[in-house]
Amino acid sequence: MELQPSHSHAHEPPPASIRALHKRYSKVSAVDIAADSSLLDFSNLSKEHEQRLRVIRRISRRNLEQICQFFETGKEFENCDHGEDINLECSDDILVYEHELLPGLELIPNLLPTSTQRALLSRLWLRDLSNPSHNTNLNLHYELPYEDLNGESFFHLRNPEKHFLKPKDPQMHKPLSVVQMMNKKLRWMTLGGQYDWTRKVYPEMDPDADGKSAQLVSFPNDIALLIHSIFPSISPQAAIANLYTPGDQLSPHRDVSEASSAPLASISIGADAIFVIGLGEMDTEGDRNLVMRIRSGDVVLMGGESRWAWHSVPKVLASASVDPGIESWPGGADPDIGDPWREWMRNRRVNLNGGKLRASTETDEESLPKRTCTPARIRAGSELEEEEWRTVAAEVDLCAVICRVGLVSPVVRGDRRQELGGMAAVGGKPSSPARERDQMALRTPAVAATAAAAADPRSPRAGRGTGSGPASHSSSHASPNHATTSVTAFQQARRDIQQQLLGQTHLSPAPLRLRESPAPIVPNLLVCCGIQMSTARRAISDSPERSETPLPRSLDNTFTPNAPSRLGDGNGNANGSANGNANGSPKPAFEGNGATGDNHDVESDGAPHLLHRVKHDNSILALAVSNSLGLIYAGTGGGEVLAWSIETYELVGTMNNHTGGVLALCLSEDEKLLFSSGGDAIVNVWDAVGFKILYSIYSTFDVGDVFCISYSSKSQTAYFGAQNTSIQWYDLKARDQSPKPTLKNHPSRRNHRFFDSTGPGGKTRPRTHEVASIQESRLLEIDPNNIVQYAHYSYVYCMQIVRGLSGGDEAETLLSGGGDGDVKLWNIDPKTSKISERHTLKGSDSGVLSLAVRETFLYCGLTDGEINIWDLDTYQMIRCVKSHCDDVLAMAVWGNNIFSGSSTGYTKRWNGRFECLARWEAHQGLVLSSVATTRRDRLIYITGGNDNCIAIWDVSPLNEGQSVVAKSQNDELLSSLGKLVSFRTVSNNPLYLEECRRGATYLKSLFKRFGASATLLPSEDNRNPVVFARFSGTNPKASKTILFYGHYDVIPAELQSNDEWVTDPFELTGVNGYLYGRGVSDNKGPCLAALFAAGELVQEQALTSDIVFLIEGEEESGSRGFANAVRRNKDLIGDVDWVLLANSYWLDDEVPCLTYGLRGVIHATIEITSEHPDLHSGVDGSRLNREPTIDLVGLLARLTDDDGTILIPGFYDPICPVTEAEEERYADIAANFLKRDPTIDTEALKNRLMSKWRFPSLTIHRVNVSGPSNATIIPRAVSAAISLRIVPDQQLSEVKEALTGYLQAQFGRFKSSNQLKISIDHEAEPWLGDPENEAFRTLEKAIMEEWGKDGDQAGVKPFYIREGGSIPTARFLEKEFGAMAAHLPCGQASDHAHLDNERLRLKNLYKSKAILKKVFTELPWK
Repeated sequence: MELQPSHSHAHEPPPASIRALHKRYSKVSAVDIAADSSLLDFSNLSKEHEQRLRVIRRISRRNLEQICQFFETGKEFENCDHGEDINLECSDDILVYEHELLPGLELIPNLLPTSTQRALLSRLWLRDLSNPSHNTNLNLHYELPYEDLNGESFFHLRNPEKHFLKPKDPQMHKPLSVVQMMNKKLRWMTLGGQYDWTRKVYPEMDPDADGKSAQLVSFPNDIALLIHSIFPSISPQAAIANLYTPGDQLSPHRDVSEASSAPLASISIGADAIFVIGLGEMDTEGDRNLVMRIRSGDVVLMGGESRWAWHSVPKVLASASVDPGIESWPGGADPDIGDPWREWMRNRRVNLNGGKLRASTETDEESLPKRTCTPARIRAGSELEEEEWRTVAAEVDLCAVICRVGLVSPVVRGDRRQELGGMAAVGGKPSSPARERDQMALRTPAVAATAAAAADPRSPRAGRGTGSGPASHSSSHASPNHATTSVTAFQQARRDIQQQLLGQTHLSPAPLRLRESPAPIVPNLLVCCGIQMSTARRAISDSPERSETPLPRSLDNTFTPNAPSRLGDGNGNANGSANGNANGSPKPAFEGNGATGDNHDVESDGAPHLLHRVKHDNSILALAVSNSLGLIYAGTGGGEVLAWSIETYELVGTMNNHTGGVLALCLSEDEKLLFSSGGDAIVNVWDAVGFKILYSIYSTFDVGDVFCISYSSKSQTAYFGAQNTSIQWYDLKARDQSPKPTLKNHPSRRNHRFFDSTGPGGKTRPRTHEVASIQESRLLEIDPNNIVQYAHYSYVYCMQIVRGLSGGDEAETLLSGGGDGDVKLWNIDPKTSKISERHTLKGSDSGVLSLAVRETFLYCGLTDGEINIWDLDTYQMIRCVKSHCDDVLAMAVWGNNIFSGSSTGYTKRWNGRFECLARWEAHQGLVLSSVATTRRDRLIYITGGNDNCIAIWDVSPLNEGQSVVAKSQNDELLSSLGKLVSFRTVSNNPLYLEECRRGATYLKSLFKRFGASATLLPSEDNRNPVVFARFSGTNPKASKTILFYGHYDVIPAELQSNDEWVTDPFELTGVNGYLYGRGVSDNKGPCLAALFAAGELVQEQALTSDIVFLIEGEEESGSRGFANAVRRNKDLIGDVDWVLLANSYWLDDEVPCLTYGLRGVIHATIEITSEHPDLHSGVDGSRLNREPTIDLVGLLARLTDDDGTILIPGFYDPICPVTEAEEERYADIAANFLKRDPTIDTEALKNRLMSKWRFPSLTIHRVNVSGPSNATIIPRAVSAAISLRIVPDQQLSEVKEALTGYLQAQFGRFKSSNQLKISIDHEAEPWLGDPENEAFRTLEKAIMEEWGKDGDQAGVKPFYIREGGSIPTARFLEKEFGAMAAHLPCGQASDHAHLDNERLRLKNLYKSKAILKKVFTELPWK
C-alpha cells in the first residue's frame, strides 16, 4: 500500500529560504558558479559535499548497457537483472548517492550514455510531439498544424517557416510559424497524464473534469519501459518534458498533484542547469536545502522524504561541456531532417520528469509494457497485433527496403536499380532513384530549355538526365563479374532475412518516427537484417574482383576490420555500436557516417585558431584570395563582389554588376584580373586592384547559372561551366577581332519562355530592356563555336586548369566536374584555346560539387559526403572516403594540406596520406566556398557560408612534421590580447580578485618576454597590484624617460538573458575588422599596443631611452591605492620626463584625435534623516510634519536655476575665457563635420562641444529612500548621489568647500527639524595639457605619417579635443613626477566602452602600436 501525499496544496508559496536560493542563483555568473564550493557538482566535488554524500546502492553497468541497447535498437535483454541492484561490488558499477541533508533523494551522475540520450530526444521530439494526444504549452492558445505532418515530425516539414500555428483567438495572439515554435515558443510537452499547469491538476484525476478532458492518454511504452527497467520502483504514467534555453527558469514548486508517493525520476539532457531542492525551514539545524549542478545524462530520483521537496531551476548555462553528440541532435537522427534544424539542441536543455499518477492498482501494473515486448506493444501510436505484424512483414518486399535504407554497396544500388525501382520503400513512399541534390545556396532552377532537352528522347542528354529524372542514374560502371557477385550475395542475404523475420517471436521496435502509409509496412528492417547484411557487404567488398588500392588497409576506408561494439558512441547509430549494425559488427565507412563521418569526434591536435570572422547580409558563395594585394574577394548571394583586407579585415572595395548571386570567382596568375560569374548568366572581368569592371561576357545561348570559372593566363582564355551542361570559353586576346555584340542576345534582352509568355488577350508583360550599366564597348559575346554542348550529363559545377599532365610541363589541361558524377579531362589547344575531351573519370551516382588538385592527385567532393581521390597519371580512383555526412561543397589544397567543407557546416583538414588531422564547425549552416593561402609564412584557410560569414583560420604549421611557424608581431599581439581579455579583471567585484591577479601576472610575464624588468607593486589591502615594468634603452643618460600609464581592470560584463552582447565578453572575437571583448578598447588593447611597440624596439635594438610602464588594476574603481603605491615606489620608478596615456576615444569614427584636457569630478552624497521612524502617510502625513524627502527635493532644486546654471556662489569665477587658439581648434572640428554634412549648424556644434569639454556641469544620479517600496510610506531617511564635473581652472578643494557651505546654508533656511549630512565619496582633479609642447607635436607627426599611408587620411591633421570625463591619474602623475602629460586616444567613438559589445577596430590597434613606436623613438630626444 502506498503512502498518500501529506501535502496537497499545489498553490502553496515556497518558503523564504527556497525563494532566496532561487533568486541568488538566477543572477550568479558562470564563473561564480564554477568557483562556488557550496554547490554540489559531481565533476568538482568539494570536501564538504564529499563527506556528506554516501553510496546507498549500485546499478549493474552490464544491465544498464543491455537496457539502453534494447531502448535504442530493440535487441532483447540477455541475462539481465532488469534494473535490480546487485550485492557484489564491481569497480565498473554505477554508484547511486544520497546526501545527508535530504534522505530519499537519489543522485546518479552520468547515468545515460550519449546514444541513449539521443534516442530519447528522438522519441520525444520526432515522434511524441507529433502526437495530438500529448499537450504542449502552445495548445491552450493555438491550433498546431498536425495535419501538415503526414505522419512525420515538425522537423521534417519542408519550408517550416511557411507552416503556421493558428491562434484560437486572433485578437489576442498572432500566428506563429513552426520555426518560431521550435526555436522560441515551445516550452514543455506532457506525456501520459496531461498536467494542467494553470490549475496545477491532472484532469484525469479531477472529479470536476468532463469526460473528454479526463480521458487518460497512454504513456509511450518504450520510454516507460526504459525508466521502469532501470528503476523498478517507478511505473511511469505521466511525465513532463521541459525545454529550456539559457536565461530560462523554473520557479520553486512541489510535485503534489500526483496521488502516489512513488519516486519521481528526473532525466537531464543537454545544457547544464542549477537545481535547487530542499524542505525549507524544517528543524533547528537550519535549512535543509541543496543546490547542485545537473549535467547531461544525470538522473535524480525524488523519493522518501524528498518526494515532496520544494525544487526549482534558477539558471540554465550555455553548452560549455556538453557532448557534441547531444549538441548536434537531430543531426544524424534522420537524413531527411533539413539543415536549419541541425544542432537544434545546442544551448538547449531537456528535462524529463516522470512518475506514477496514482496509487498502484492491478490495472496499472498490467498496463506496464513487458520486458519481452513485440514491436506492436512497444512502439507508440500503433495498434498492430503480433499476427498482423507477421502478415505485414511477409508481404513487404525486403529488397526494396534494404536498397532504400542503403544497406547494400553503391555497386548493387546501380546494378539492381531497375529491378528494385518499383518496389515499395520504407514508409510507403515509392523508392525513387538516388537524386542529384543541389544544395548550394541561391542557385536558380534549370531553365526551360534544359528541362525540355532532358525530357526529349532525341536529346543527347536523354537517358542520362540533368540529375533529377529517373534515368539520370541508369548507367553502371561496375564490371559484370563484380555485379554478379554483388547480386548473389544480396539475394542470399534477402532470403536469410525473410526466413528469420517470419520465425521471430520478438521483433524489433518501430523506428524513431513513422510515416503514414495506405498499406502497413515493417517500420524498421535496418536492425532486423544487420547480421545478414554485414555478411553480404563483406562478400561484396572482399570479392576477387575488388580492385586493390596502393594504400595499406589501415588507411583504406573501403575496408573495415572487425571491431568490438561500443555503447554511446555519439554517432546517432541504431544501437550505439561503433559502426551501426545490429550486432555491433563493423560497417563499411562508405555506408553511413563511418569512422570519419561528421558525427565522429576526430582528434583535433591540429585544430585551427579562428583569426577573424567577417559578416555580411548575404550568403558567401565564392571566394578568391590575392597574396600580393593582401585581399580576400567574396561573391555574395546579393550579386556583390566584395574585397576585404586580409590584414585588418576591413571592407576596401565593392563591385556591383551582377543581378544574381555570384557563384564563382577566379583570379589570373598575376592577380590583376578577377573573374566573377553568377545566376544572371554573366561573366564579369574586373580590375582586381581598382575594383572597376573591364568586360562583361555573355553567351548567345540560355545557359542558366554559370557555376564555375577557370582562367588560363597562358592563352588569356576564360572557361565557364554552366547549368545547361555546357562548357564555354572566351579568348580575351582576340576580343578586338571579334564581331561587335548583338545586344538582342544579351540575357537582359532575352525573352523568358515562361515569364515572358503571352497572357490573356495575347499580351505580354511589359519589360524594361536594360543592359547592365557598363559601356557597350565592354560587352563581349561568346562565339557560338566556342561552346561544347552537353559537356556533362548534368550541371557543370566545378573546374580547374592544371599543367604538366600531358604534352610537357607547360601543357594545360582543363578538369571539369558535373552532377552526373564524372570528372572530364579536356585538352586545351594552345593556338585556338579550344578544348577537346581526352578522358572521362567515371564516378558514382553522386554529383561532383567541388574539386582540388595536389600534384597528380585529384580530390573530388561529392553530393553524399564522399571524397573520391584519383591518380591523374593512371586515371585510377585510388580511394573513396566517406568524409562528411552530407554534400562536400568546398575543397581546397595547399602543400600537403587538403581541406574539405560540407553542407553540415563542418570542415576537415587532411594530410597527404588523407588522414584526418582536425575537424571543426566552420559555419552555422553550409560551407559554400573555401580557399587556402599563406600570410607571413603561416597557412591561412578561409571559408564562406550561408550564415553570411567569412571565417579566417590560422591552420599552421604548414606541413606535417614541420615545427610551428613563428608568429608575426601583429599575430602575437592579437594572441596576447585574446589571453588578456580572457581574464575577468573586474576590480569592483571581490569574486574576481584572483582573476585580476592572474591578469596582472600575465602582463608581467609579457613584459619579461620582451626583455623588460617587471614586478608587481602591491597597493592597499585586498586591492589589485600595479604592474611596473622598465624597458632599458641603449643610451638612457643622453635621452629622456617616458612613462606610459594604463589599466588592466574592466567593468563587469555578464552574459545574462537581457544583455545584448553578441559574443562572449571575455573571449576575444574578431568580426568585420573589429575585435569584440570587455576591456579590448578600455584599456587592455592600448596597453598591449604600447607594450609591443616598446618590445619591438628592443628586439630591433632601436630603443635608446628608458620606457617605464605603470599599469594599474583599480582604475574602474577610482584608482584605489594607486597614488600610495606610486609614492612608496618612487625610487624604483625613477625620474620621468614625459607621461603618455591612451585611455580615451576619437570624436567620431573617421578622424584621429589627440586629447589635451579632461574635466575633474567630485562625487558627493546628500543625506537627510528624521528623528522619527518610517511612517504611514495616511496616519502621520501632515503639513506640520517636515518630511526628509521634501527637504531633499527642495535642496536639490536650489543647486541650479531654470536654465541649468549652477547657483553655488563664485562657482564660475575661476574659469578663463576661450582663447583664440581654442576657437581655432573648435572651428577646425566644425569645418570638418560641415564637409561631411552641409546641413550642420557649426555654431551649435561648437557650443555643444564646449559645454561638455571646457565648462563645468552638475548631475543628480539617483535618489534613495528608506522603508518599504510602496506608495504609503513616509521615509525616515533619504539620500541623493550627485556629481560636479569641474574644469582645469577650478580648484578641487575650493569647489568642495563651496558645495558643502552652500548646501548647509540653503538647508538652514528650511528651519527643518531633520538632519543634513554631506559626504564626499570620490574626487579627481582636472587636467589640461599643452597642445604646443613636444609630446603633442611628436604624436601629431606620427599620426599623420601612419594614417597618411591610407589615401583617404593623407594630410589630415588629428583633432585636438578635450573630454568631459575624468582620469584621476593624469594630473596626479604630472604633479608627482613634474612631467608633462599627453593623451593618445586609440579607439573610435563607436567602441561602446563600458557598454555591451565593447570593441576596437583592428586597424586602430595596429596603427596605435605603430604611432607609439615612433613616439618612443623620437620623443626622448626632444
